[in-house]
Amino acid sequence: MQRFHQAWTDSLPAGLPQRRIDILSLGVTPEIALHPWASETHITAIDASEEMIRQVWPGDSAERRVVHGDWLAMPFADASFDLILNDAGLLLMAGAEKLRAAANELRRVLRPTGRVILRHFARPSSPEPLDALVRAVADGKLRNFHELKLRLLMVLETEKPGAGIRLADVYDCFNLLFADRAVLASRLGCDPRTVATIDRYRGQDARYTFHSLAEMAMAFHAFTLNLGPDGHYPAAERCPVLAFTPKS
Repeated sequence: MQRFHQAWTDSLPAGLPQRRIDILSLGVTPEIALHPWASETHITAIDASEEMIRQVWPGDSAERRVVHGDWLAMPFADASFDLILNDAGLLLMAGAEKLRAAANELRRVLRPTGRVILRHFARPSSPEPLDALVRAVADGKLRNFHELKLRLLMVLETEKPGAGIRLADVYDCFNLLFADRAVLASRLGCDPRTVATIDRYRGQDARYTFHSLAEMAMAFHAFTLNLGPDGHYPAAERCPVLAFTPKS
């Protein structure tokens, strides 16, 4: 949230508007909903999953509300928001056409002086071979399980860029590569229960797509793209914070 906040304020040469800030959260990320973005804000979250809303949303109040809806066809008037936020949600947008549609819809509901700030899981410019990732694990060069999971997702998605990688296929590949989970947990220095979180991918048809920064810039052609502050955690270089400013 600190990276999001700094990317936003750094992109505003005139500073924050001296009025209520209307914020749109793509998804029900509670950290976004509860963060003190400005002295006076109203946050609207939109999510297509009623289950996620029930399980994750911290509840409506005078300062926030949630809407069940589609990011590609949002039930909001044009120019409704000063700030749009999202944490890695665009990886669900498989294909350039869907990514462009999302960018166009965000531009529609954003005010001319508004900003889109998001953390994006970006495909590396130089694809990582699968055998190199397996060797890195064996050599103890990975720092935690979540780094392994992200890098494995990106390796497998790179084989069919733009089409997305099916989570169930990632699960099957993981089990072939790392059959002994106790050994894997030892090499990564983590609890076996952390490794077991991969079981959430079992049988899941959802697909993740890791658009490159060049693909993001092309889809968000109505915006100027700037990079936000760097992260300081494993694989942070693959998870940049992006700030989009509407072009006049």
